[in-house]
Amino acid sequence: MVHITDEFDTSLAIDVAAIRRIIRLYESRVGPSQISVQCSDNISRDFNSVDELDHFENSPNKAIRFLAIDARNEAEFECPKSVRSIELHFHRTGRVSIRIFGAEREGIYFRDELKEIIYGMQPWYGWIARRLASYLRTIFVLTTWIVFLAYLYIVMGPIVIVAPKPEWSPMFEATAVTVGVMLITWVPFWVINNVISALQVRMFPVVAFATGQGEKRQKHAEVGRVLTLTVVSGGIVSLLVGGFFIVV
Repeated sequence: MVHITDEFDTSLAIDVAAIRRIIRLYESRVGPSQISVQCSDNISRDFNSVDELDHFENSPNKAIRFLAIDARNEAEFECPKSVRSIELHFHRTGRVSIRIFGAEREGIYFRDELKEIIYGMQPWYGWIARRLASYLRTIFVLTTWIVFLAYLYIVMGPIVIVAPKPEWSPMFEATAVTVGVMLITWVPFWVINNVISALQVRMFPVVAFATGQGEKRQKHAEVGRVLTLTVVSGGIVSLLVGGFFIVV
């Protein structure tokens, strides 16, 4: 008997149909399964079947953050050449953990079958959620920030120049200028970064638990993804075309 451990990071859209495929594989290789979830309200919930999980609302205030599907072969002493137990954990960060105990050959074959199902759960936007989204967010935040600062300089600059200066001590003036620059630059940057980060998590989640109300959230996010990519693609094409005509 061997312990087989496998961990990897990926993007997943986990729905009831995918969970049913995993359960059917469990039943054919191991035995009855147990489903456990941890939710955003800090409560862990157990389900004895996929139907029970499907009836769980998965509302925003009780949204699933972690999913575990475990099984144990109760006839392990009668079947020495089999998979004795399996622990499959899905984390919201995209980390997938597989732990199998049993005969080596059967365990490796079972792991490979399980990973085929898991990789089939990857959404089309997975490469965006894991790699491109963070770069696009950084570029967009910096661009928005620079535009905001340029606006302040163009619009507010002349007003500041012509405005009468009060009689301040050099120390107070230096402190006021430093604090003012920090507020004008870093506060908008912090706000913009947090807003874009929230939109990224909502529209391009690394892991989406699309059960209950989560299925509706996933459909709404799909509309946002299409619109976002359409706008970004249009902007890139416009910049390329504009740059071409400027060069020509």
